[in-house]
Amino acid sequence: MSVRITRYNSADYLEPAAIHPGEILREEFLEPFNMEAADLATELGTPVADIEAVLNGNAPVTDELASKLSSAFDTSSQFWLNMQAAFDRS
Repeated sequence: MSVRITRYNSADYLEPAAIHPGEILREEFLEPFNMEAADLATELGTPVADIEAVLNGNAPVTDELASKLSSAFDTSSQFWLNMQAAFDRS
């Protein structure tokens, strides 16, 4: 029996692109509850334009928004901030 060892250069692999937290917010939190951006904005006391910007990937999840999302969806603020940080690093 022979064993073949192959070395790979890390440049041979592309890391998967991080997903913007707005995409997760839309697909995992809003859609299952049939919520629209306006519904969430009202719930959070946040302008609709701010929520839409995050949902469209055009704005980051800020500390303030992460805190509001954590309360609304029973998650931690860090959950949202970690996703944003991973996206920012990609």
